[in-house]
Amino acid sequence: MFKKGLLTLCIAMLAVKGFAQEKVKGNKNVTTIETIIDDFNAITFGDKFEIELIQSDATSVEIETDENLHDIIQFSVKDSVLSFSTSAKIQSSKRLNIVVNITKSLRYIEVNDDAEVSAANTLKNDSLELKINDYAKAFLNIKNKKFTLTNNNRSTFGISSKSKLNIESDKVIIELNENSKTEALIETDSLKVEMYQGAYAKLEGDVEHAILNTINSSDFSAKNLTINTCNLIIEDSSDATIHVANELTLEASGTSDVNLYGDPKITINKFKGTTTLHKKEL
Repeated sequence: MFKKGLLTLCIAMLAVKGFAQEKVKGNKNVTTIETIIDDFNAITFGDKFEIELIQSDATSVEIETDENLHDIIQFSVKDSVLSFSTSAKIQSSKRLNIVVNITKSLRYIEVNDDAEVSAANTLKNDSLELKINDYAKAFLNIKNKKFTLTNNNRSTFGISSKSKLNIESDKVIIELNENSKTEALIETDSLKVEMYQGAYAKLEGDVEHAILNTINSSDFSAKNLTINTCNLIIEDSSDATIHVANELTLEASGTSDVNLYGDPKITINKFKGTTTLHKKEL
C-alpha cells in the first residue's frame, strides 16, 4: 500500500513539473482580438504582463499578439475583479500588447511579479487604490478625490523596480516597504507617507499639509515638494530632505538625518540619539 501511494505521488509530481515547464513560442503571425467584458471595479495581474489602461465609457480587453498565443492568455471577470493568467509559459512572441478599457468604476489595481501597468490617459474617478508587489512597476496619471498607494517592491542584488506617478488628488496616502522606489509628482491638500525597510521616495509638487513617517533606513527626498505645514517623524538611520514653507513639527531619533529647505517655524517634540538637522538654502 505504501509503495503504491509513493508511486502515485511521484507520478503526480512529474505531471506538475511537466506542466510547469510547458513553453510556447509565438508563430509570428500577429492578430488583434478585442473582447467586450462585464464592468469591474478591480484589476489584478502578474507574471510579465504589460497592460495599458485607457479610460473609456465601456469595458473591454484588446490583445495584439501572435495568433497562436491568444488562447494561452486568459482573462475573466469574477466578483467584479478582472484578472489575467496564462495556461503555458510564453517563451517568445513577435508582439504582445494588452489594452484594457476601463470606466470610472475602477477602484483597485494590483500588480505582481514582473508585471507593469501604464495608462494612455489620466485616470479619473472618486478614489483609487494601487498596490505594487514583487518587482512590478506602475506608470500612471491620476486625478481623483482620494488616492492610496502601497508599494511592496522587493530588491535583489541591488536590482529594484521604480514606479513613476503623476497624482492630483484631495487626499493622498502612501505606504512604501521593502526597498521599493517611487517617484511622483503630487498636488494635494493632504499627504500621508509611511516609509519602512529601506524604501526610497522622490516627490515633487505642492502639498498643503503632510504627515511623514520615515523609519528603518528609508530615504525621503522631496526638495522640490513644497509643503505648507509638515509633521515629520524620522527614526533609525533614515534620511529626509524636505521643503516646508510655514510650519514644521519634528520628532527625530537614532542616527537620522534631516535636510530642511524653506524658512518655517520649527517645533521639536523629540530630538534624540545622534540625529542631525541641517538648514539648507534653495
